[in-house]
This record gives sequence, structure tokens and C-alpha cells, in this order.
Amino acid sequence: MPRIHVLEEHVANQIAAGEVIERPASVVKELVENAIDAGSTQIEVRAEEAGLTRIEVRDNGSGIEPEECLLAFARHATSKIRTEKDLMRISSLGFRGEALASIAAVSKVRLITATSSERAGVQLYLEGGEVREHQQTASPKGTCIQVCDLFYNTPARLKYLKSMQTELAHIHDVLARLALGHPDISFRFYHQGRMVFSTDGDGKLLHVIHALYGLNTARSMIPIREEAPDFELDGYVSKPQTNRASRSHIIWIVNGRAVKNASLTHALLDAYHTLLPQRRYPIAVVHLRMDPQLVDVNVHPAKLEVRFSKEQELMKWLKESVSRQLHRQSLVLDGPATARPVGLLAGSPSKPLQRREAVNQQVQFNFMRPVEKTVRQAHTAGDIPAKPSENPEAENPKAEEPKWETVPKPDMVRETQPLNLDAGPNRDAGRQAPECAALYGEEEASLDASLPSRPEEAGERLPMMYPLGQLHGTYILAQNEDGLYMVDQHAAQERIFYERFSEMARDMQVQRQPLMIPLTIHLHPQEASLLNELITLRKEEILGLGIEIEPFGQHTFLVRSYPAWVPPDEEEFWLQEMLQRLLQHGGNPSKISIEDVLDEAIMGLACKAAIKANRHLRLEEMQQLLDDLRQARQPFTCPHGRPVVIHFSHNQIKRMFKRIM
Repeated sequence: MPRIHVLEEHVANQIAAGEVIERPASVVKELVENAIDAGSTQIEVRAEEAGLTRIEVRDNGSGIEPEECLLAFARHATSKIRTEKDLMRISSLGFRGEALASIAAVSKVRLITATSSERAGVQLYLEGGEVREHQQTASPKGTCIQVCDLFYNTPARLKYLKSMQTELAHIHDVLARLALGHPDISFRFYHQGRMVFSTDGDGKLLHVIHALYGLNTARSMIPIREEAPDFELDGYVSKPQTNRASRSHIIWIVNGRAVKNASLTHALLDAYHTLLPQRRYPIAVVHLRMDPQLVDVNVHPAKLEVRFSKEQELMKWLKESVSRQLHRQSLVLDGPATARPVGLLAGSPSKPLQRREAVNQQVQFNFMRPVEKTVRQAHTAGDIPAKPSENPEAENPKAEEPKWETVPKPDMVRETQPLNLDAGPNRDAGRQAPECAALYGEEEASLDASLPSRPEEAGERLPMMYPLGQLHGTYILAQNEDGLYMVDQHAAQERIFYERFSEMARDMQVQRQPLMIPLTIHLHPQEASLLNELITLRKEEILGLGIEIEPFGQHTFLVRSYPAWVPPDEEEFWLQEMLQRLLQHGGNPSKISIEDVLDEAIMGLACKAAIKANRHLRLEEMQQLLDDLRQARQPFTCPHGRPVVIHFSHNQIKRMFKRIM
């Protein structure tokens, strides 16, 4: 067996660097977080070859004192904490004192820094963690760090990096989250000398969302602000129709730190329950503020994950806060707009990243180019309506305002990158464009001005509609003073039945209706074993649902009763649906959520009981269905998240017929 010995310092540093610096984005994250901690109001990031050749981070922060510059590159040297007690109240982004040492161990680093109290700045140059230059230099207040030839002395690490597109997307993701977490700081990001995005640093989160995601997405965001004794919530969540194929657009900022937490995301998705289609997720940028003692940020090497000491209380409050705000909104889906946003990084075949593989190669971005469009068209492209004119047809059809150009279908854009943004950036990104003024308006001075003073009653969020007829026996055509409405009759009644059955299940949970002839169910041996275990462990809960079931033979079961709220002639279907859902969850029977299984079974029952397509209705039946829909708590989607109502405004219809341009 080899003898035990102490590793050489540079070898130990390279090993430690592997825990902190995984890819170029890790370097960007650590350096920008240091700039934020230094009190910077302007941060500029430049990268070449997705950060592999060169990364430069420049800020206007407090700078580093001359006598501390060498110490800054020593491992576990930091100005953020001093004692063990400080670990319990961490308010800075960095605190471990290992970022600069780890970066210097695997790259060539040049540091230029100056403070306001010194006449000259300091310049350091290090290779592989060894100091090669140390001298005075002229420099404005702040810090500039250049990281070149990343992983030059650890070539094995290069093999595991992805394509330039992927590595650039990771850098973009890191910077976007930092910008969203600090809207009071101006960020500028350049790649290959070309600006990718910039933010103003005016402190308005919605402006940052507009700069990163585009106008249409910013228009669809719902502001949220809530306070509790221990927590404060502030941010934006998207309307259900603005959704994505992954959870990567749900961004949590806890005390200024962008983090990932599955429990927070689960609570948010619970608030959107039945509002989103399956496997679709909202866009959300949510700031949570709390006492630092209530959150542990020292549980992950990259400080990306956190733990909360009052987790259950926080999750319950978060879900209720978001759900309450969603229920205040009118979520009627507008007719299709002419513009369609695209992702920042278009899909292209990935290939391993080789050093200097494309020094002169420009990364292909999909930029949204302003083209001519009327004021009315620009307003209707999003969810914020234009102010109606007293005589719309008399308006000047040549009035111009920038619009977004139509682009290929969404399936042409890859959604696998960490943060594919809706609107491509341009050199004016972050500035308040003409169309941006329509977004912010006069109310931007007060977020509360956009929040309803009270939750709207059922029927207020969905206007009164008067049926005209049916389309293909499937869609109800209705009108009112606001325009034309198309209502999916099956989805509408499915929503009505779902809410009705859910309410009855809560009110009549323990009332059972006996079956004159018990229902016999035969199962596969594996399913029978799971159901036997479930009956043994959760018998009282199953009885509480109104289901009395017992084994009857080796793989056979008898059902003797069902819930009294189940409609006549649907009891067998519901029992089969409920049992099938229980078995589908599988796994550990003691951890199966009976409440979730019941909800899924009610969805299935509501879908089966609802009126089907190609069923022709009388006008009075259509009116009754529309009136019932108005009384629903959430009338805008079916229980599976599909839209129920689509609205076409007068102006949209006039444009279709070229009555206005």
C-alpha cells in the first residue's frame, strides 16, 4: 500500500479549485458576486470563446486596499466574515474566501484595483496561483480582473466542457440571475466584443425582465408583493398562457442571492394548480427577504442551494400569496398576435469545445429587429391594451411605432439551454425603447397601484357573454361590448364539474353510499400486493374518502361503498379511476399523497362527465353554460390547464378585415 504523504500546495489548490470552478460560468459568478459585495453600481463582463480564452469583470466598487491584494489570493482569506457566529447571519454573496485562490490556481489572472483613499492602484499578475508581477499602476476606483487561458494547466478539465453555445448559455444564465437579483446595479455583458445584454440599474425589476425576456413577456407578468411577520415577498410571476417547457425560468432570489430550491418551486406550481398545461411551467422572478438566521446558505459548494428553518410555514405562505394574486387576475386568453418571441440561443449541433476552435467565429443569435408597425398593432401584441380612440377608423393608418418581427415557430427554437430568453438582445438592450413606455406607464412609481385592492368576486373576472351560436358543435361563439369570444364547451363544463366535485368531496368526505352489489376488481399480482399494503397502512384515510374496500381472494378485491357525492351511474368509473391513480403512484404506500390522488381522480371524472365535442346545444343551454362558467373560481382553464375562453377584441377583428392598419 502506498505511504501517506502531504500533497504539494499547487496540487492541493487545483483539487480545491475543482470544487468551486467547474466551468467558465463559475468564474463569472464568483467575480461578479465579489463586485456586488464591494458595493458596485456598474458591472461590465467581457468574454472571449465563451470565457475559455478570456474573462474580464470590471466594476466601480470600493476596490482592494494595496496591502490586502496578495492576501486576497490566499485560501480562506475573506473580508465577509470573522467569527463562527457570522456564519449564522450571512448577508454577503461571498464568504468562504476561496474564489480568487481557486480561479488563480487554474488560470492566468491579472488584477487591477484602486480605492478612493489611495493615489495609485495596484496591479498583480499570477500564473497557476504563483505571483509573477506586483506593481503600482494608474487606475480609477474599482476593480478589474482578467482571467485568461482557463484550465491551461489542467487539460483534462477541458475535455468535459461542452460546446461554445452551451458554455455561453451558462454564463448568460448566471449573469441574468444576478441582474434579476440586483436591479439597482447596471450590468453589461459582451461576448467576442458584441453586446449580449445590458440593464439600466434603475432599481426596477420589471425593466430588467424587459431587457432579458422581451416586451411581450414583461407585459404578461403579474406583480406580487406580500409581507408576513418573518418573510417578505416581492417580484413577478407570469400569466398562465406565458409558460415554458422547463422549470429553469423560475428564479428565486433569497436575500439578494439567486438560489435553487425544489420546495419553493413546488409551492409556486401548487399555486398554479390546474392553470397550466401538463409539463409546462411559468416564468417567475421572486425576491424573498427574511432574517439571515432563518436561511442556511452554507450547504452547497457553489452556494446555489439553501435550507430554511421555517420551511413548511414559508411554503404554505408562498403558495397562498401567489394563488391569491392569480385569483385576482382576468386570465382570458387573447386571440393570436402577429409577433412571436424567440430564444436567445438558437439550436445547433453540439460538439466538444476545443481551445481556440473559433476565435473569429461569431455566435449566432436570433435578434429581434424593430420594423414598422402601427401604434395599435404594437399595443395588441401583448396583454396591455392600447387606449381606445373615440373614432378608431378615423385614425391615421400611417402612425408608426416599432414592432417585433414575426419569426419561425417556437419548435424551431431549442429550449434545452439553462436560460433561453424570449427576446434576443441588441446594442440598445436595457434602454427604455418607445414600446417600453407603454409597458411602464405612469403607474411605475408605485407597484401597489397595479394591485387590486381586494380579490374580485366570482363572475367579475369573466365578463357577461351572450351566445351567438356554435362552431362545429364544439365551440360556443359569444359576444359583448368588448368583442367576440370563443368558448370550448367541453373545457368549460369540465372546469365547472371539477370545482363542483372538489367542493362536494370536501363537504361530504365521510359520507358513503353502499353498493347493493359489491364491485369486484381483479388486479395484476404486483398491483394487488401494492393495494393490500395500501389498505393495511392507510385504511382510515381511504375510508375517509368514502371507499370501503377489502381483499377477496388472492388478487381480487371487493368495493362495498363509494362517496355519496359521485354522480349517479358514474360510481364504477370513479372507483376504477381512483384505484388506478393510487396504483400508478406506486412506490412507498406510506408516502402516497391521498389528497393528490383524489384530485387527479376528480379531474378524470369531470372530464368524462363534461359535454363532448360535436354536441349541438340550444341557445338557452349555451347561455346557462356561460353563466355557470362565470361563477367558477378559476374559469379560464380546464383542470388540465388548457384554455377555456379566447377573446378577439374589436380592433383585432377590424385589422383582420383591413378596416384599420
